[in-house]
Amino acid sequence: MAESTFRPRRIGQYEFLLLALLTAVLVRPILQDGLFGRLILNVLTSAILIASAYAVSGQRKTLVVSLVLLVPGLISSWSTTLIDALWPMAASALLIFTFFAYVLSMMVRDILSQKDVTRDTIFGSACVYMLIGGAFAELFLLLQIVEPQSFGQAVDLAPVGQEVRLASELNYFSFVTLTTLGYGDIAPQTGVARGVATVEAMVGQFYLAVLVARLVGLHLAGSQLTRD
Repeated sequence: MAESTFRPRRIGQYEFLLLALLTAVLVRPILQDGLFGRLILNVLTSAILIASAYAVSGQRKTLVVSLVLLVPGLISSWSTTLIDALWPMAASALLIFTFFAYVLSMMVRDILSQKDVTRDTIFGSACVYMLIGGAFAELFLLLQIVEPQSFGQAVDLAPVGQEVRLASELNYFSFVTLTTLGYGDIAPQTGVARGVATVEAMVGQFYLAVLVARLVGLHLAGSQLTRD
């Protein structure tokens, strides 16, 4: 019977994704609205999407599903550069959020199935945490498009023409919420926005608690085997 999976570990499985995520975090806040800013933002988004698909491409079925979700996400993301309208932005946010949700489920399963604390475990865990923030940022963007007062005057921006600044502001808010820093400069104003922000804060804390417990358990188990 033919083998239906690729190698479970590939060169740069999580390294490429972590590099793309860190680059986006550093570059996004300094981008300006306009064609150039939108181009750079889409390049960063595309790099994250492609690296995410590569990170979970160990099995053929997973690769196929990720590509099916990836292609519409890429097309909708780049369509926002060509079409000045709300619907491409809303479609892009929804499709990218769906893609991230699938990738996150696959990555968490992979990380929790590992038996030792390796470089993949550490890098993969960091990628999952940052992708959670990115996924919720897309959800917040969708909320802002559907209901422009979701975040009050702090993010009172017209989506069309100010996509880059809007994406940057909501990405910042997402990570502030995920880490429960609570600066207070941006706050959800509607019931739906508050509910989503609450869920993100809970997911962030729960993930860290489970991750730390998992890593400590694997480390202790490895140390015990070494002593024996």
